Amino acid sequence: MHHDPASAPDARYEHEAPATPQGLAPTPGQSGPAWQGAASRNGDPYGSGSAVTADHRADPRGRPLSRGFLAGLLAVCLVIVLGVGIGGWAGASHFLREEEVPPDGTHAHPYLVGTEAVTVKTSQGTASIELGTPDWDAYPELHKASRTTDEAPDGEVYILIPVKVTNTGAGRITGGSVAEIEYQTESGEEFPQKWVTVPRSAGYGEMTENMSQEFDMAFLVPAEGVESGRFRVTGALEEETFWFRAS
Repeated sequence: MHHDPASAPDARYEHEAPATPQGLAPTPGQSGPAWQGAASRNGDPYGSGSAVTADHRADPRGRPLSRGFLAGLLAVCLVIVLGVGIGGWAGASHFLREEEVPPDGTHAHPYLVGTEAVTVKTSQGTASIELGTPDWDAYPELHKASRTTDEAPDGEVYILIPVKVTNTGAGRITGGSVAEIEYQTESGEEFPQKWVTVPRSAGYGEMTENMSQEFDMAFLVPAEGVESGRFRVTGALEEETFWFRAS
């Protein structure tokens, strides 16, 4: 069969539609694939009219985001995450320290005066000892008890602490004989009881089972940092030692 070359389609244009200018909609009758192919050749594989380059990324609304913007956003998120993490750990660690190390009467974790009664052994059984709130400048009270008591030397101060002793054993005891109490400064220097006349003396009266006696003990200590020290309570038989922080 004879074919007229003039009527045959040109093979060069068999699979190619005329290019449509970038950013314009396809003309009526133009197929989708041909439109997309033309857009792809113009640098837009999606046929949206905006080219994707190596320096930009498109957000969901089609606007380009620079690398600098993305890097800044990532940095802000990282700072927030680190801040929350560090703050949370600091709070948790502080909570654990408070909860895991309750006062136990040791030098490292002393009781607070006025909050705990401790038990010591005696030759007649056991006794309970409680320390009250100290008077950190006790000379006026000591002077009332005895006008012969001299003022504290320069740089020193009298302190007075109330003590309550209860006989928890079956025998007879005297309140002042069941324990030795000393004051220790924050630097570790220790001061024994100062034998001066106090408002309430322990005396020598005996206590039977469940009887209690309250009396005062005086100490002459350095004035600097006086309220930061500790009281040490040692049983008369020296089998128990308890520590109380002053404040």
